[in-house]
Amino acid sequence: MSQNTKAQQEAFKLAVQQAKDTAHTIADAAGVKLTGISGIDTFQQGVAYRPHPMMKAAGAMMADAAPTPIESGDQEVTSTVTMRFEFEN
Repeated sequence: MSQNTKAQQEAFKLAVQQAKDTAHTIADAAGVKLTGISGIDTFQQGVAYRPHPMMKAAGAMMADAAPTPIESGDQEVTSTVTMRFEFEN
């Protein structure tokens, strides 16, 4: 499993937990009981890095160029979960 896939799964787990925590808080404040989940919709956005194809001649010209430094960095993965909960009095 790739690091990106692990990050996506963790983002979904956190989003679902936050939605459940919010639903429990709302149920407590309203004086009702949370009885279940009636639906879940998800959306995920991440940064994808894709190599660009190069023509053979461009590749030859690049061979004479100075090497490009590569710096490490962070990748942000965003997950949105919309959950519909069921409540009863």
